[in-house]
Amino acid sequence: MLVLLVAVALIGANASPVERKLENLGDSPLFHSRLFEGDIAGVGPNRDRNGIVDEKLLWPGGIVYYELGSSVGKTIFFISYRCWSMVGRQGGKQELSLGSGCHWRGLVIHELGHAVGFWHEQNRADRDEYIEIFWDNIWPGMEYNFDKMLPWENNYLGENFDYESVMLYGEMAFSKDGESPTVRPKEPNVVIGPVWKKTKFSESDVRRVNRLYECFGETRPPPPTVPDFECDFEENDCGIVNQEGMSSNFERSYGTLGGRTGYSLKIEIKADGGYGGGRLITPYFKMYGGRKGCLSMDLFMKGGGADKYTILRQNGETKEIYLQEEPSNDNWWEVINLTLDIDGDLRFFLEGLMNGHNGDGVIAIDNVRFQRRAC
Repeated sequence: MLVLLVAVALIGANASPVERKLENLGDSPLFHSRLFEGDIAGVGPNRDRNGIVDEKLLWPGGIVYYELGSSVGKTIFFISYRCWSMVGRQGGKQELSLGSGCHWRGLVIHELGHAVGFWHEQNRADRDEYIEIFWDNIWPGMEYNFDKMLPWENNYLGENFDYESVMLYGEMAFSKDGESPTVRPKEPNVVIGPVWKKTKFSESDVRRVNRLYECFGETRPPPPTVPDFECDFEENDCGIVNQEGMSSNFERSYGTLGGRTGYSLKIEIKADGGYGGGRLITPYFKMYGGRKGCLSMDLFMKGGGADKYTILRQNGETKEIYLQEEPSNDNWWEVINLTLDIDGDLRFFLEGLMNGHNGDGVIAIDNVRFQRRAC
């Protein structure tokens, strides 16, 4: 069914639905300033990719359902406002736009490529081996559209960079004046043509589709391994920041606690110092389709003023996943290991509450780690 869908789209891609002369706007309908990389909906420019690495975004059985009119359901719904699509199956009523200037065969196939599950070729993590980006020639403010992906955000599906891919923008993409090239191939005697002039998926594109959906005996390669997040605070705070507006803050501090000398994040209170509390916020951790996670860290609590330490997870809703009331061992570090069932990207809040009416107190954390697997 996937091949049939592409075939049907290609048959009608040469002419408009009303058989009028096609408007030639080149590739410009792909370059929308408010969409990710110009033509991808549903992704902010600061998010966090050749083939998608999250298998839940694949179309079940390789069957892409679509409608040419208004509909509700798990289908592609074609509308007409510039050229854009979401990447992969997002669920519900999913729009794909083929507006003015978008009915050229290459542009239609390009947007269908996104809907099937492919990102742009020029943003691959290894692209600098194959193309050069002329940053000074890019339309000001649009430089982020050429950001490279992280190596684990790509599933290359066993294919090298492809100069002929329909998912590769042309040499004038996001040009500041329409004349200065923004992309140049490093391989001699290669020209990267505009998308609208392309007539089909390249041979490499076809192999990728078949591997992604395991058609015709192909096997989908496993996604790349995502590195663990690890922070011992010896050099910096690793992007773990204090929440603003709290009565106290954790501070990165060097010293000896519980027989260990080094840096940690610490909050403390003196006797009769009243009440205090601080909350740390971790970076967001992308799961790339993973369903298990392990959050671990070392915790030090000492003194009557160390009232409570809480860990909360946030992905859609905020939920408490760990609570330590009062020190369990007054002068040693305790290791926390939490195996989590996860659906979607998430972050954590690490909260220390202090009560100076009960005396001096200190709460410190060290060796924070997040892994995308069970502990």
